[in-house]
Amino acid sequence: REQFLAFDCNSPEGKQLIGATAEWVPLAAFNSCEIADMTWGDGGVLAYMIRSVDLDARRFDRAIAVSGR
Repeated sequence: REQFLAFDCNSPEGKQLIGATAEWVPLAAFNSCEIADMTWGDGGVLAYMIRSVDLDARRFDRAIAVSGR
């Protein structure tokens, strides 16, 4: 079952959720494409991030989606 999280990375809650950035690695990233009618945020990138230990264990259900420029 998919879960989507929305948070401000600069908020105390966001910082606690993200934790040490060294633990997270990129899993996939998609640029916005107006021709395909796929835009993320304000024309940025949609990226899936996962902790290294979860990637090693193939726990893809623990990946998170983030968008930004």
